[in-house]
Amino acid sequence: MAFESGVIIVSPLSLLATLRTISSVWKKDYQNKNTLEIARQGGALYDKFVAFVEDMQSIGKQITGTKKAYDSAMNKLSEGKGALITKAKSLKTLGLTVTKALPQEFLNNDEERLI
Repeated sequence: MAFESGVIIVSPLSLLATLRTISSVWKKDYQNKNTLEIARQGGALYDKFVAFVEDMQSIGKQITGTKKAYDSAMNKLSEGKGALITKAKSLKTLGLTVTKALPQEFLNNDEERLI
């Protein structure tokens, strides 16, 4: 009847053994709770890591797209007969009055374009 009520009657001889058993049960319960929390946090960490990797891939694609757009704009600016710099230089040689000069790297055709 006492056991059914959650009461265990012990003698002085069995007290230490009973306390060790109770301590062991509580320790096991605590470890089980920690294991579940570690699993929960591990799953959340993994999900966050996957989202981070996806964001990095997206940034990489955007950088690639930006580089292509930059290269295209620089090509229009400085490459070939129809380039804006070529046209601007020809206007200047025709006597156009200017107050500013183009950067040196755009004046020499030998120079590599800016990256």
